[in-house]
Amino acid sequence: MKTEAQLSQHLTKHLRLLKIPYQRLEVTTGAGVPDLAIFFRGRTLWVELKAKTTLIRPEQLVFAHRLKQQDLLSFALVGKSSIGNEACDMITHYTGHIAHDAEALKASYRLSKPIFESTDCSKESLLALLEHLLLQ
Repeated sequence: MKTEAQLSQHLTKHLRLLKIPYQRLEVTTGAGVPDLAIFFRGRTLWVELKAKTTLIRPEQLVFAHRLKQQDLLSFALVGKSSIGNEACDMITHYTGHIAHDAEALKASYRLSKPIFESTDCSKESLLALLEHLLLQ
């Protein structure tokens, strides 16, 4: 996946096909606010999208901690290619990470090990990922 915008387009297409409501959140919302709110099975999943990296900014981690304090679900979803983290035209699978569980680096934070890794990027895999995230 070349860009986060392409990952967002891919995900939201599948969310529409699955008839799962969502709201893309714009940059003007505020620093650290996740990219997407997904309304699934009576819960709101706050999702930070990453296309090329497993790093999050400090303000993203702070927002994730604020959500956790309110018992809200906050995750990072990384679009991966079959050739690792390199950018490519096609996403082949997803990894889901708990957003507030990140390792400190100098100027950013590395997401923890994935709690879910799909075998492909189908709408069925996205549905399985969302189901798994609700169990966290």
